[in-house]
Amino acid sequence: MDKHVKAYWKKNLMSTEEKRITYESTVRFANLSTRRHAKRLWIASHIGLSKSLRELSFLCHTYLRWIDDFIDFSEQPLNIKKHFLNNETIYVEQVENGIIVTPNSLQEACLFYFIKKARELKMTGLIKSLRMMFSSFTFDLERMEPGNLMTQIQQEEYTKRIHKGMFDFIQQLILKTQPTNNHFVGPFYWHANSIRDLKEDLQFGIINLTKEESEKFKINPSGLLTDPNFSCFIKYKGELINNLLLKEAEILHSMPMIIKIFWISGYSPIIIKMNRITLYDYQLSGTHGISPLIEAKMLINSFIKIFKLYYKVFFNIKTQLD
Repeated sequence: MDKHVKAYWKKNLMSTEEKRITYESTVRFANLSTRRHAKRLWIASHIGLSKSLRELSFLCHTYLRWIDDFIDFSEQPLNIKKHFLNNETIYVEQVENGIIVTPNSLQEACLFYFIKKARELKMTGLIKSLRMMFSSFTFDLERMEPGNLMTQIQQEEYTKRIHKGMFDFIQQLILKTQPTNNHFVGPFYWHANSIRDLKEDLQFGIINLTKEESEKFKINPSGLLTDPNFSCFIKYKGELINNLLLKEAEILHSMPMIIKIFWISGYSPIIIKMNRITLYDYQLSGTHGISPLIEAKMLINSFIKIFKLYYKVFFNIKTQLD
């Protein structure tokens, strides 16, 4: 173990001698973390889930959020991130296989108690969903390699692992049954957020551009924001996001009411964001001045589109969004 890895573990992980990590302290930590980082999940869990299922959702979210933040946003070099994920992969396998291991942190305790609780409640499908979401972190590290872009197929598999895992997880918590089909929603969120966070992601070496997109628009990934074809790429992404919204609305239409309500609540702010980008000629925030006229038009267009989306999901699947 090199000195950087040793420094990371020393700084971020607690030894069991320093603190006894109980289920109660872990749940309190997960509750606070989820309330801070995933307000919608926290509120929905308090409204629609029993105490034990609510705790499961918080434990899972907190563990995965910890890993995601370390990989995406820490300033540690790539080799440290790889070492970190390798250690956590081993830890997940050990806990899942029943090997007695002691959590080194409250975040690892979240995984430990999540698996223990899911088995006690005979909801092992939740563990499978967590593993599917966890497997997406390998893709995150691969796309951080200098000059490495995902192919379209890889990107589709990456977003599937995240959102199929998440969609199945939520369905099992709410409906208490295993998913019986391959339907899922979520790629709309991912692609829209990839535009929203594009500048921030670039600072951490994450380029949300596939090889096919780079070739199609003749964009140099190293100079993405200043490339003359950048606005064409953003326009293409906007059309892709609208198509995904339409597809996901049709999937949600056939879902139970409580599933519809949970998922659709997150679409509105993203629709507003994408409408703003469209009306400002596909420029990202910070590259243009604010126009009161455009802002008013954006709000009106967003309200109409959100209304049509709700109507399509809850009443008439044939409703057009544009």
